[in-house]
Amino acid sequence: MILATYMPFYRIHEVLEYFTRNVELIKPGRAIVYVDNVFHDRQREVLSKVIPSTIEVRVGNWRSRSGTWFTMLSDFQGEGDVAIMDSDNILDPLFPKAHSLMNYDMYTVLDREAWNRGAPNTMLRSRKIGEISLGETSIPVFGYRVYEPGFRRKGTVLFIGPKQVVVYRKLPDLSIIRKVEEAFLEVPPELRPFINDEGVLGILAYLSGIRETPWIVMSNHMHHGSEHPPSRTRKAIVASAHIKFAKALRKRFSDKAFRQYERKYMLSLIKDAWYLF
Repeated sequence: MILATYMPFYRIHEVLEYFTRNVELIKPGRAIVYVDNVFHDRQREVLSKVIPSTIEVRVGNWRSRSGTWFTMLSDFQGEGDVAIMDSDNILDPLFPKAHSLMNYDMYTVLDREAWNRGAPNTMLRSRKIGEISLGETSIPVFGYRVYEPGFRRKGTVLFIGPKQVVVYRKLPDLSIIRKVEEAFLEVPPELRPFINDEGVLGILAYLSGIRETPWIVMSNHMHHGSEHPPSRTRKAIVASAHIKFAKALRKRFSDKAFRQYERKYMLSLIKDAWYLF
């Protein structure tokens, strides 16, 4: 298995804080870190001094989490099982055993902290689809509904669900990745960071024929705490970014899901637009 994580340059300390611990726990065949916002040789010099030589480092200036994902999913084509995790998480030591029992092309992991809070937004679109047995412990397996067209429902029309870790036994087809990436790159660069990677991954799953994302609880979220609560102004900007992305997707895919996606964010923009002025 490949174990990978990704982060902007300003969060490289999380490699030492968390990712090295995951590598020690899981003992993957390869460990890889993708670092965004890298554009200068001095930055590469810093990375070579900070990140252990046992971990592969790949850099870019994608300037968004979603942009980084397109590169990772393209790079890992034909590589076998891949687990890509958020950089501020620590996996459960039982993860390798759980992975051997999760016989799905793709599944994801929710953190225990969200589970203990009831994970209300996640559970609204989830149902129990099975369980796996880890010795004397039974772990429930849930399925998250990737496509939710209802305008009155909270959340994005297309969404992968929990995403502390995304595990692929079968990656999305490269042609699908390329077409979605082309649509993403039609969004102005300053708006791309406002398109959440959970939504992009949900779109890739949907186009791959996945209607439910299997998920289990198998990590601890050591939240980085560097983000601010979203303002109404930010919500309007987010809606604008998603509308442009939805329009670009509709040019490439004749699926009603993308029309619903666009309509929902149009309604959101109408509701929040006056906060921009």
